Amino acid sequence: MRGDPLATFAAHRIPVGGYRLATPDAPLYLVGDAAGLADALTGEGIYHALESGRLAGETAGAIAAGRAAPRDYYARLWRAVLPDTWLTFQLDRAVYRRPAAAMGLLASPAVGRPLVEGSAAGATFAQSVARAGPYLVRSLRAGALAAEGSPR
Repeated sequence: MRGDPLATFAAHRIPVGGYRLATPDAPLYLVGDAAGLADALTGEGIYHALESGRLAGETAGAIAAGRAAPRDYYARLWRAVLPDTWLTFQLDRAVYRRPAAAMGLLASPAVGRPLVEGSAAGATFAQSVARAGPYLVRSLRAGALAAEGSPR
């Protein structure tokens, strides 16, 4: 339709799968979308872009000061960003093949609440999963999960 601002809109795939990056021989630091560092479940990529950019900058500064090697950046990514992108990449096929079952799991307080708490605290998906146990123990002690499961 003439004059429609969406008429020229183009969709692009969200870049995922960055955990498969091989460390290049050149001192090259791929960050954010260029490195495929988006969350495969949600499409969120701002955190991954900012964190990978921060690590690239810190590594470049350390190299200039003689305290690091170019390959150190990719090792740091594996400690900070890539576990999250790996985990969500592995889970996305199962979630998107069976969306009703996935939504049922998310509605369960034992699964959904730790993810919501982690997200609210600024944790990545992998960090939220890792913190699920302690959160569930705190919730059970407070009776929060039992209250959620009761009819209203």
